[in-house]
Amino acid sequence: MKLNCYKKAGWFTVILVIMSTGCTSPPPVVDHEDFYTLAHKTFSKGLQEISERYIQPIPVSDIAIEGLRGLESIDNRFKVEVTPSSITVKVSQKRHQTHPRPLNGNSNAWAKIMVAALQYSRSHSSAIGNASQEVVITAVLDGAVSLLDAFSRYSGAKQASENRQKRSGFGGIGVVLKPVDHGALVVTVLESTPAFLAGIKANDIITHIGDIPVKGWRNKGLVRAVHGEIGSYIKIKIRRKIVGMIDYSLKRERILFPTVNLIKENEALHVVISNFNNGTAQQIASKVTKALKWAKKPVAGMILDLRGNPGGVLNQAIKVADLFLVEGKILTTRGRHPSSQHEYLARENDILTGLPIIVLINGNSASASEIVAAALQDQKRAIIVGTPSFGKGSVQSVSRLPNDGELTLTWSHFVTPSGYVLHNLGVPPNICSISEHDNAESIVAEVLKNASDLSRLMAAWRKVSVDNKHARMTLKQNCPVNTKLRRIDILIAEKLISDTTLYSRILGISNSIASVQN
Repeated sequence: MKLNCYKKAGWFTVILVIMSTGCTSPPPVVDHEDFYTLAHKTFSKGLQEISERYIQPIPVSDIAIEGLRGLESIDNRFKVEVTPSSITVKVSQKRHQTHPRPLNGNSNAWAKIMVAALQYSRSHSSAIGNASQEVVITAVLDGAVSLLDAFSRYSGAKQASENRQKRSGFGGIGVVLKPVDHGALVVTVLESTPAFLAGIKANDIITHIGDIPVKGWRNKGLVRAVHGEIGSYIKIKIRRKIVGMIDYSLKRERILFPTVNLIKENEALHVVISNFNNGTAQQIASKVTKALKWAKKPVAGMILDLRGNPGGVLNQAIKVADLFLVEGKILTTRGRHPSSQHEYLARENDILTGLPIIVLINGNSASASEIVAAALQDQKRAIIVGTPSFGKGSVQSVSRLPNDGELTLTWSHFVTPSGYVLHNLGVPPNICSISEHDNAESIVAEVLKNASDLSRLMAAWRKVSVDNKHARMTLKQNCPVNTKLRRIDILIAEKLISDTTLYSRILGISNSIASVQN
């Protein structure tokens, strides 16, 4: 309930800001006190989360001071001066405010200093005073996370809401709409959603939502109207060619956009994962199980296409790998916070029952996609084809803040089953598809011819120190990184799946996990 109250207060206080019409004097800012209460809670929570959860220890004082300096992005006259005993904020040589320096680890006390500085700056800087409350909070928290790595960030309330919908879904009916002359065209109906089950079809035109005509509406208005609380109802009118007008009353359900596409290519299932959201593993399990059940000819294997997949939800990567493993380690995570340290093990549920798997990766395969590729490769359950992956070997935790924004913080690193750290290294392909040869047969033959070289490369990859950046970069140069979707990758995969002897020979080249760890 408090969050809802703050959201209302935040909207109301934007209206109460009196905009200055002069150029020389600061604006007479009137901020509702609830804004500063919310700002204090947000800053205090943000400081605490960063100091406790970020993978490297950073003093609360450093985070807070850098956060205040973020206000310079709004007014470059704003300065923060720090001594061992005091904090001074300035908006000019004549205008300044000094505070006693709190204890380094006291998030609440530092948040009070930040709010006091924010109040002062909004009263004495026209640029900061005229900025919206969302803008000033964002400036402060952007400043705070500037001390962190490239994968840590702050997202404001609007962006955070969109992020949550991508990860966990939203209340809706399962249609993709496009504004047209007479209403909203149904472009796509997502499978197993309320719209799909009710019989709504692509090319239907929504003319009314409730009793309101939607002619002339833009995308944002359509999205706001169709989305709603899970379990609530929406009434729509649809015009369908030949049939005419149809009325629907639909109950909104949680909608997750599909991330999995499956097609049958010759003897193999070709499964493409675009990214990992909270429905990815279930989508794969459902699609693969149905494809195996209804295939007219026996399925010889699966091509798991992770090229260009930037990653997503960690537990979905674990679940996807677990779909194809009977036993063994999938992943270990290591971080500073006790809750960041985990070991994930497979269970006995290989839905392909041992059929060959080829995983396709490229330089844009990152994070969750690298977890899946590394686990299947290290457990000798799949052959990797393509080029080295991106090398984003870190886990980010997401913390919701009192202002409905969120902090995304790097809090642990991935360690593969064979013991190497993915960060700034990536997953090596068993077969590098960047070659002087232009056909699958020749590329595979070259790998077999130089099997000892591949074996040594894989062993070196798994043993290289995480601190030896030069050695890690040198290893990646053995197969030039590519970011394109190349047809040759699929041709190599089909070649291996069609020849089980060839598949077994390639799979046997790299060392076992036990030999690497010894």
